[in-house]
Amino acid sequence: MPSRAGSASALSLLLVLATAFPGRAEPIGQVVAQRGAASAVRDGAPRALHLGARVEASDRIRTSAEGRVQIAFADGSSLVLGPASELELTRFELRDGRLFAAVVELLSGILRMQVPTAPLDVVEARGRTAIATVRGTEWIIETGAAKTAVFVLRGTVGVRGTAAGSAVSLHPGEGTDVPAGAPAPSPVRWGEARVREVLALTAAQ
Repeated sequence: MPSRAGSASALSLLLVLATAFPGRAEPIGQVVAQRGAASAVRDGAPRALHLGARVEASDRIRTSAEGRVQIAFADGSSLVLGPASELELTRFELRDGRLFAAVVELLSGILRMQVPTAPLDVVEARGRTAIATVRGTEWIIETGAAKTAVFVLRGTVGVRGTAAGSAVSLHPGEGTDVPAGAPAPSPVRWGEARVREVLALTAAQ
C-alpha cells in the first residue's frame, strides 16, 4: 500500500454524468464524525472543522497526521478521509434526492467512500495510475507515486490502468495494486492484516 504521508500524486473520484454543477457553492454535506484535527480551505481561507460543520463544493479538506473526518451527504452517501490526507470536493449534485454527479479529488492519503444506491449514471474513481468504475458500493482507494490500490468492501468495482489494459472486476474482499504505466493486475483476496490496516485508517471513530 502506498505511503499516506507526503504523497504528491492525485486521485480523482469522478462521477461522470451529463450536466454541469451549478456555479454557486452551497452546502453539500456536513461533518458527522471526527478524530484529531481537520480543516477546510475555502476561497483561500482555512477554517477548523468540527462536528456539524458544513462543507461545500470546492472545499479542500485536510487531516492531520492523526486526524480522520467523516462527511455525510443528503442522499446517504458518505466518505471518510484518513490521516495525513487531503481532498477537494469539486462537484456534488443531487436531483430529486439522488446522487446525480460528483467529483472528489484525493490529492494525497487514503479515502473510503460509500454510495448506497446507484447514481443516475456510472461512477468512476480515478487515480493517477488506475480508474475504478462503480455503482452503489463501498470501497477504499489509496494512491501513491508508483501505484494505486483499490479494495472493495461491498458491491462490484471495475478497475483498469490509466495507461494500458482492460478492466478487471473486484468483488467484496478483493483488491488490486495498479502500477504506473501498467494494466490492472488480476484481483486477489487481501490478507487479514492488510484489510485491518485500511479499515483502521478509514474508521471515523
